[in-house]
Amino acid sequence: MDTVWKRLRYRLLPALLTAIGVALLANGLLTYTSAVEQPVAPTFPTYAPLPTVDPGISLPGASDAPNASPTFPPDRVATRIVIRRLDIDLPIVFQPDKYGLFPFCDVALYIPALGQPGEGRATYIYAHARVGMFLPLLTASLHNNGARMLGMTV
Repeated sequence: MDTVWKRLRYRLLPALLTAIGVALLANGLLTYTSAVEQPVAPTFPTYAPLPTVDPGISLPGASDAPNASPTFPPDRVATRIVIRRLDIDLPIVFQPDKYGLFPFCDVALYIPALGQPGEGRATYIYAHARVGMFLPLLTASLHNNGARMLGMTV
């Protein structure tokens, strides 16, 4: 019985895989003669920055909150997120609807309906929790309830 399984594994399986490859080549699904096309890099639209909140407007329930002032000129948008203590350095891009809902890799993304950093409004920047992206954030949040991240400069 042991020799039957060895024969199947060492002879039949490679022969079957070879036959499948030949069939794919014969049907034109695989080819070695056509040139590979270069991938086209997507172009991202640019957006005007979101308007800042007028300091003269009082919002309900916000009388106790300190007034936030922009830390950079209001006509700019965030283009990079850097958290040196976690070794994170990613460009920030906007993902248009035509690219679907699944986030891009190797970049951070933002939601343009919310504010930009320094405007005193909510900012939402997100990325995959993968190596080279936001995995260090996830890992740090799992240890001691993220206490290491308190006070980090972003």
